[in-house]
Amino acid sequence: MRGVVWLVAAALALVAAFVVVPPLAAGGGYVTIGDNTPLATAFADNLVTSWTWPSGAMTSGMTELIDLWRRWHATKIVISGLFTVVSGMLAFLLWSRFLRDDAGGRRRLGYAGCAMPATVLALGAIVVVAANIQATAAPLSALTPLLPADPPPGALHDVMAQIRSGLVDATGTYAQRPALLTLVDSQRRYLSALGLTASVLAVMFAAAGLRAGAAWRATAPDKRRRRRTALGFTVALALSTAAAALAAALTSATDPAASLLAIFTTG
Repeated sequence: MRGVVWLVAAALALVAAFVVVPPLAAGGGYVTIGDNTPLATAFADNLVTSWTWPSGAMTSGMTELIDLWRRWHATKIVISGLFTVVSGMLAFLLWSRFLRDDAGGRRRLGYAGCAMPATVLALGAIVVVAANIQATAAPLSALTPLLPADPPPGALHDVMAQIRSGLVDATGTYAQRPALLTLVDSQRRYLSALGLTASVLAVMFAAAGLRAGAAWRATAPDKRRRRRTALGFTVALALSTAAAALAAALTSATDPAASLLAIFTTG
């Protein structure tokens, strides 16, 4: 029981760290625990400056924001990765105790009732790790959702309209702007990272599902509790494999310019 308590305490500490540590690690003063408004404002201002800059290159201020956002998400990879390990160990320990032959009926139900949410948390943490991997690989693309969906008339409104025009018309005035090419290239890396992580997860889930299926088939029919548990894991992992494979397939078919259109809209 002491092991369960320590793992729960570690999981709670990591949840707190996930909220508190990234702003400290990112630095720059743009982000706090509960407010990204200064970062969103700075990103919008630097996007306007970069777009209208004579050279069309990203400004030093934009480069600073990109590096900051990369540190933010890299820190989250570490924390969510540790949370995946801790919650996975907790789920394993609870399922092991549930399957022990000498565990009482009410106690077994308690172990199962705690093991299921621990398993869901571990799977959810894996998804968080994957999302932060793609954001670390392409922090500029991870910054773009901070832009307002429908900015008021002004410089940002005009720039977003011009970016949209460049994305829609490959032969238009704005299509070859260096800043737009940088945005599209970043989105390409963003989608590639998503497709790669989804493919890796699909393989991992499939391997684990095959192992769970083998355990189900190898378990004697009279061990009903073990067989039901193994079958449940087999089904859950098969669904996870299908979801990850679908995400990888859809991502590979997505055009980076087209995927940016949903963000660069002006009403």
